[in-house]
Amino acid sequence: MNEEKINDDGLKKIAKKYMQIFNTGRDHWVLAFASRLDQTPIQITIYDSLSQSSLSAMLTSQLKQIFNSKPIKVSKGSSFKQQFDNLCGVISSAIALGLALGLRAEDMKFDLDTLRMRLHNVIENMRISAIDIESIKQSEAH
Repeated sequence: MNEEKINDDGLKKIAKKYMQIFNTGRDHWVLAFASRLDQTPIQITIYDSLSQSSLSAMLTSQLKQIFNSKPIKVSKGSSFKQQFDNLCGVISSAIALGLALGLRAEDMKFDLDTLRMRLHNVIENMRISAIDIESIKQSEAH
């Protein structure tokens, strides 16, 4: 059996990027993204669809726990802003998918009704179809 090696901090040794959606402890979800895990300090960008001015204590604690005392530097990234209170998880998921596809978060714009339907389809079917990917890619141009 070929097992992947795991670092002391629990991250896969082969991983070069890191992405995770976090609950801030304020009924709000944000995306944390690090494009390189091999640099010191690790640069983590938080994509927040509400543009809250500061990181919550819960999010800061979660990041410190995940990176197990490795030096980290956290900054806020520019991304799509929500107009309603209940879309942060959907937007964070879409930004994560877009980043995984190589898109820039600051260029992404979404039709929220279509986005919600597409992400529901991805979760329900446990797979991403070509049309789901195209809807994210096309959102970049709007």
